Parts: sequence; structure tokens; C-alpha cells
Amino acid sequence: MNNLQMLLGVAAFFLSLWGLKIPGLPRQLRWFVAAEIQMILLFVFAMAGQLQLGYWALLFLGLAGGSVRIYLTLSKKWRPKFEDERFHLSDFWMFFFGLLFICQLLQSPLVHYDNYSHWAVMVKYLHYQGHLPLAKDHLILFTSYLPGTSLFIANFVRWTGISAGTMLVGQFILIWSALFACFSVLVDQRRRLNQAIIFLGIALTMVVNISIRTNNLLVDYVLAVMTAAGLAGIWSLRRSQRWQLLYFALTSACLMLVKNSGSFFALILFVYLLWLDKGWQKKLLGLVSFLVSFLPFAIWQLHVKQTFAATTNHAINVQSYQKQLGGESAAQLQALAWRVVHHLCDLNTGSTQAWICLNLYGLALFAVVCRYLKHKEPILPALMGCNSIMALFYLALYWIYALTMTPSEAKSLNGFERYMSTVVNISILIMAMVTAVVVDRCYYEQNVEKRNLRSYSSVFAKNVYQISTLIAIVFSVIGMLSEINGLAYNARLGRTSMPVKLQKIAPEETAYNHAKILLVDAEPADVNDDYDYYVGRYYFFSDQVKAREAFLMTNKAFKKCLEQYEYVALPDEHQTFQAMTQHVYHQKVKPGLYRVEADRLVKVAKLGN
Repeated sequence: MNNLQMLLGVAAFFLSLWGLKIPGLPRQLRWFVAAEIQMILLFVFAMAGQLQLGYWALLFLGLAGGSVRIYLTLSKKWRPKFEDERFHLSDFWMFFFGLLFICQLLQSPLVHYDNYSHWAVMVKYLHYQGHLPLAKDHLILFTSYLPGTSLFIANFVRWTGISAGTMLVGQFILIWSALFACFSVLVDQRRRLNQAIIFLGIALTMVVNISIRTNNLLVDYVLAVMTAAGLAGIWSLRRSQRWQLLYFALTSACLMLVKNSGSFFALILFVYLLWLDKGWQKKLLGLVSFLVSFLPFAIWQLHVKQTFAATTNHAINVQSYQKQLGGESAAQLQALAWRVVHHLCDLNTGSTQAWICLNLYGLALFAVVCRYLKHKEPILPALMGCNSIMALFYLALYWIYALTMTPSEAKSLNGFERYMSTVVNISILIMAMVTAVVVDRCYYEQNVEKRNLRSYSSVFAKNVYQISTLIAIVFSVIGMLSEINGLAYNARLGRTSMPVKLQKIAPEETAYNHAKILLVDAEPADVNDDYDYYVGRYYFFSDQVKAREAFLMTNKAFKKCLEQYEYVALPDEHQTFQAMTQHVYHQKVKPGLYRVEADRLVKVAKLGN
């Protein structure tokens, strides 16, 4: 796909998204709600086996909705509120850094292990196969993983062309729309300090998210920003219960479509909704909305149970959980508990450091606002909420490791900090939004309509406001530029990774196949932890890929080993393999793709040659 076609595809996608924006919602929520609507509708079409039709239906709906809005505006039958259409500093900040991120992500390769074990291969499968995995398809190993973000990304790459960069940009659009929704909590969108506080909160989440970053298709950060956007929307829509409940149900459903653990974050939204809405009737309606939001999740679980006979890793299955627990002694469970507690108490742990800093910040904010300025603000309840989320998530992770992880994963707490970064990021965004709301309530002039350049109690107060705004903006810019530079650095490091090396020996396969391929790599770590195995399956789009590093064997054993495969992929120099090839086949091989024949290896340009 050339650049012009890609630009046209981007335009078509954004027009379809723009047409799904709902005028009745705050402007900051509309892009996120439109993305959620797309995710839900794509799930419906996918479950009906009509995913390709779903792409076109969403494009038609978006274009039709946009056309109607333009017609009503030009014919003066509908006039949007001026404040809704006015641009603010947050619009320019989000647009500028969003553009920088997109430019960098388009150049970024996919490197992280889990991109190839599931997330990237799922998007590629949806794109080229046009349907959800079937029981006969063995390319997708984690068949119980929910397809929410994969469907959204697949819709984006349907119009822009599929590559590592476009997949990353597709997910980034979802992330950025959720972060933009956080600005909906601001009563006065004109005050720059209010917006700068949230800028700084977003930048801090990028720092905390350094182990995953936005150059991966993993959903840990997606869950965090979607949860924060859900909390922001529930707060900003508190005066309109109808919109609030619809927004809550939609966001909860999408969270649970992203990952099984999304139900934990949907529960956070539900508890906050109950706390915010007073009266048993409102709470009852909230409960009904929560139950309705479970429908897509329940439908998916039923689909997995009916389609796949055997459960997969991380599947929700009571019998498998009982079997796992039955295989572990009380001593093993206790040892795991002590490892989790030790991890929590270790001051060198990133999540623990973040937890301490959040509490120190919350207490300092409480001291200044509630004690010094004498304002009664819910700072401590917000801080207690963040602490409760993190404590409960620690307990949840303990049971996840006990029930679903392998003994080696549980023993090393593999990925524990990655999972904890989700709730740390949620807490950071919560405290940023709370701070922005509290600061607004501390202004001298509380009537938003009367605020102007002189709406300060003193010259000193005005100077404090201006200096605070400047500091928050400067540090937020530094944080965002640091993250973008980090992405660029990772992209440079990724040039020597296996996915990039494979591009030099053969074109990426786009047709699902069952070719038996041996991937040769001199790095034993990448072979032993199955990284090469997953990368090879993704790149060659085959479910019959194996990876191997050791070739110290007899000539007969070496020949017998290669005869099991149709192709050999040699992406880099491998001294032992090349020496054995010289002895057995009497030929010098260089990096490339080879077809295995009875008495020789034939270099080919691609599979099928």
C-alpha cells in the first residue's frame, strides 16, 4: 500500500470514527465513546461471522452520521454550543504530542515477546483470515483471550494497510482518545493550570509505563487509561443519569472485552458509580447497567467453551483452577504469598515506590487544601480509593499466579511489575484529575462565567498560578519528549532483533499456511524461552514453525533433523549449523531461506518457491 492509499485509509477511518461521536456528551468524551461503539459493533459482527461486512458497515455508519451532522449544521437545523466547539490548550497539547507519537510509532518494530505470542498474531489473523479463530486453526494459542483491542486495531489496519507501525498507531488511537476523556472532569476548560495538571499526570504514566511503553500491543496500559476515562466520564455525567449509566455500561463492557482482568477494572467503575449516586433507585439502575455490561463477556466465554474443546492458558475454568490448586501444597501457596509480600515491602520495587510517592503527595495535597486553605475536598477518600485498588490488585495477582501461572512463572513473579503498572497508572491519573478539580474549587472566583484576567485574590495568587502552570507544562513536555526519545531508542535497538532479521531473508507471509519451518538462531536464550518460536509463527504465518540453536550431532542425525522440515530459515550467521551443512550437504550456506531437499538445501526467495 503506497502513501496516498494509506492517507486515504486514515482519512476514511477517522471520518467513520468522527461520525459516531455523540453530540449530547461532553466533547472530551466523544472520541473515546466513538471508539468504544466501534469495538462493541465489531465484536457483534465478529461473533456473527461477518467481520468483513462489519468493517464496511462501520465506515458507512460513520460517514452517514458525519454527513447528517454537516447537513444539520449547514441548514441551521442544529447549532452546536459554542463552548463545545471551542479549542483549548488541551486540544493543541494532545494533537501535538499525539502527532509526534504517531510519527515515531510508524517507524517502530514490534519487539516484546507477548506481541508475537498473541496480540500481533491475533491482529494479523483477523486481518487476513477475516474471522475469529476456529477450532481447526492452531496458530492462535491463547484462544480464550478476549478480542476487543485486536478487533479495533484490525479495523484500523483494514483501511491503512497492516504493518508493525500501523498496528501500533491503531492501538494508540484508542489510548489517546481515553486520555483525552480525562479532561472531561474540568469544569473550566479555559484555566491552563487545570489542564497542565492532567498533562503532568499523563506524562508521569508514561514514565511508570517504561517497561511496556506504547510501542507494544500489550493491553496493560490500555486497561489503565480506559479505567481512568471511565471514572472521568462517570464524574462529568453525574448530573445526567441516563448518559452516565449508558457511558458506564459501554465502558465496562469494553474493559471486559479487552482482557479477562478487565472485570476487576469494571468493578472499580461500578463501586465508584454506587458511591457517587445517592438513593437506592439510582443504585439499582447502576446494578442493572453493570449486569448488562457483562453480556459481551459472557457471550465470549460461551463461544470459547463451545468452539474449543480444551482450555488454554489463562482461561476461566473452575475445573482447571481446582486441578491447579490440587497440585499445589499449602507450603507452596504460603511461599508464593511470602514472595508477594516481600515484593511489596521491597523499597527498590517500582510499584512500591510509586505507592509511597502517591500517598505522600495525597497527604501533602490534603494538608495544603483542607488544613491550610480550609477547603473541604474529598482528597482523602480519593487517596483511600487508590490504596484500596492497589491492595486488592495485589491480592488478585496472588490468586492469578496461584491459579494460572506455571511454577517457574509463579516462583519468579514473572511480569508482576508489568501488571502492577496498570493500577499505578490508574492511581496517578485519578490523583491528577482530583487535583485539577480541587484546584478549580480553590480559585477566588467560583463563577466560571465571571472569570477573567483579574479573577485573583491578589497579585501573589496570580503569580503562583502562572508559575505553577509553567512548571507543570514544562515538566509534562519533558516527560512526553523523554518517552518519545525512549521509543526512538527502542526502535534503534530493535533493528538487530529477530523480527527485523527475518525481513532481510524473506518477505513476510500473508497467507495462513502449515509449512514446516526450522528457524535457526545462535542465541540460546531466544530459543529456550520460545521467543523465536512465536516470532517465526507470526512472520511466516504458519503453525508448524520450530526454533533451534544446538546442532552438535552426527552427520546422520543432522540430516534426519532437517528432513523433518520443508524450509530452513537462517536469519544470521550460525557457526555450528553452517559447519554441519558443509559436512553433510557439501555446500556453504549464508543467511537466507532454504528449501530442504533430499541431498541439498536450495535457497529460495519466499515460501512456496
